[in-house]
Amino acid sequence: MLQQLEWLRDDYQRMRDSTESVGTMGARFFIGMAARRTG
Repeated sequence: MLQQLEWLRDDYQRMRDSTESVGTMGARFFIGMAARRTG
């Protein structure tokens, strides 16, 4: 789970660098949230 939070944070920083990936980052974020809820 900690690794997941780390790549979520990496995606967030990448999103801040280039707003082009907002859609992809959003999808990954929701996938990550769903994975976190399922454990």
